[in-house]
Parts: sequence; structure tokens; C-alpha cells
Amino acid sequence: WNPWWKNRGDWFPSPLYYPNGIHPLGAALKADGFGFSLWVEPETTMPDTKIAKDHPGWFLHRPSESSTHPTFLANLGNPAARQGLTDMLSDFITDFGMTWYRQDFNQGSQDFWKAADAPDRIGMTEIGHIEGLYKMWDDLLARHPGLRIDNCASGGRRLDIEMMSRSFAVWRTDYRFYDTLAEQAQTQALAYWVPENMGFETFTGSAPWSKPGPYSTPESLYLMRLGYDAGYGLGPGATGVNNDEWVAWIKQAIGEYREVQPYFFGDFYPLLPYSRDAEAWTAWQWDRPESKDGLVMLMRRPKSPFAAIEVRARHLNPDATYEVESRTTYDHAPIKSMKGSEL
Repeated sequence: WNPWWKNRGDWFPSPLYYPNGIHPLGAALKADGFGFSLWVEPETTMPDTKIAKDHPGWFLHRPSESSTHPTFLANLGNPAARQGLTDMLSDFITDFGMTWYRQDFNQGSQDFWKAADAPDRIGMTEIGHIEGLYKMWDDLLARHPGLRIDNCASGGRRLDIEMMSRSFAVWRTDYRFYDTLAEQAQTQALAYWVPENMGFETFTGSAPWSKPGPYSTPESLYLMRLGYDAGYGLGPGATGVNNDEWVAWIKQAIGEYREVQPYFFGDFYPLLPYSRDAEAWTAWQWDRPESKDGLVMLMRRPKSPFAAIEVRARHLNPDATYEVESRTTYDHAPIKSMKGSEL
């Protein structure tokens, strides 16, 4: 077993698995109308790789390497390092036929940057690196019109406005489905600034999908809806693809998700304060003034003693009449006409 992180810095196709390189794979995907994403972590390398030996000046070292798995950090504030890595990535994109470039970053960086700073220039190595990162991505986007960059850093650790302007966050967190209150908190906090965050948040290996059905329970409904965001990932586990009951249910669940997904790009309003209290409720609203419609999400958390809650939706005209559907399952509910003043 050879874990991926031991091979950081070795970014070249193995002739054992790809005797003709990766180009044939990209070409086949293109012929069938598929995009192609490749996952690379160019800012980190292991010391024994060819690139580290050929270009030692491109990389920073910790002051004293105590780790059993020593690593080097690329210095993107060094123009030669930034240019060399940019050219390498650009060649990959062209040769492999990549339509998406996924850049990950699984390395604590402060020790490297601090060790490289002059005493009277504290912070400058970090500033140079981040400016170099933006420049590298700008150059890749300019060289490859239509390229999409998938921004990952052990999950969503680089979701700042500059990164947003250049990339998407297809995997917003490594925290995933371990804490349902954290999932809701992430959605509420990110929706202000990063509407295009996505997550692989539903795991069939986790409760309640780790056991045979029934799946159409309030718990399953709650867990599906709390992870709604711009993209939704599903990992079929032991109870998944070979379980007809699960497949039928998940098709229904994804049907609702596709129906409500367009609202996630509307204006966002939290209807209750940010909280991770297990006794609280979560409530927020997506509003689309251009089409005069919207969506309100209400979730009662597991330990809440309250069976009902009153919230006030935003931007309602008290004199207007609205068509309202209140859905407590995946089934469509009757449409009611209600005055804005009632709502």
C-alpha cells in the first residue's frame, strides 16, 4: 500500500498503468462528451522527488524537520518557481485534455514561511506566496479559456474572495457528515459569500444509511436537506446501489434537490441567528426577486423541545397574494393562496 501523500511531487503518469500517458483517457472522455478533472497538489513535494532535486531553490524547508514524513513547500513568491510550476500544470492541462483542474493543499505552511522571513520582513514570504498563487491561477485561466479550477485545501480552507473569483469549491470541507450541526452552520455562513460551494455530504456508509431501510424517515429527510448546496455528492455504500429500496428513495430525494437547486443562487437571508445549539432550529430563505419566488428551509434539530416555530420571511409584499407549498416529505403538497400579511 502506497498512500497518495507519499507521492506528492511525482506528478507524472506511471508507465505501468498509463503506457501511452494520460492523453488517450482525456481524448476518450472528450469523444463521449465528458469533462476531465485531474487532482494535483503542486505546492508540496517530498524531498526525494525529481523536481525537488532538479530545482532545490523552488522549495522552502522547515527550520528543523521533526516529522517522520518530511515535506518541502513550493515558494510561489519566487518567480522562477511560480513560472516553472505554472508551465508544468499548463502542459498537463493541454496534453491530458483537462477541462477542470483540481488543486489541493494539505500542508501546514506557517513554519516554512516563518523560517524564510527576514527578522525585519515578517509575513512577506506568505504574502509573496499567496500573490504568486493568484498569479499562477490567472495565467492558467488566460492560457486555457473555459478551464474551471476546483479549489480544495483539505476541504474549504481557502474560501476567500480572491480564490472565489478564480475557482469553485467542489469539496467545501473534510468535516463532511460527522456533525450535522456543523453542516448547517457551514451552509448558513457560506451562503452569504460563496453560493457555489459544494459538498460530498451524503454517505451511505453513515447512519441512517449504514443499516437497511426504511429510508423515508424524518431523520433521512433531515440529513438530506441540511446538506443542500450548489452541488451534491452521493457515495453509494453497502446499503446503496444493490438495495432497490434505497435506490428508489434516493432518486426521489435527488428529484427534490434538482427542483430546489436553482434557488440556491438567489439572495440569501438567515431567518434565525447562527447557532450550533442542538436544541435550536435552523431557518433560512433564498429569494429570487427577478422571478418573484423563493424557498424557505426550516429544520428542527434533534434535541429541540419545540414542535413549531414562527419565523418572518423577508421581502414579502403584505398586500400581494402568494402561492405557497409547505412540504414535510418529498411528496408535493397542495398549493395554498396566502396573503403576504399572513405569511
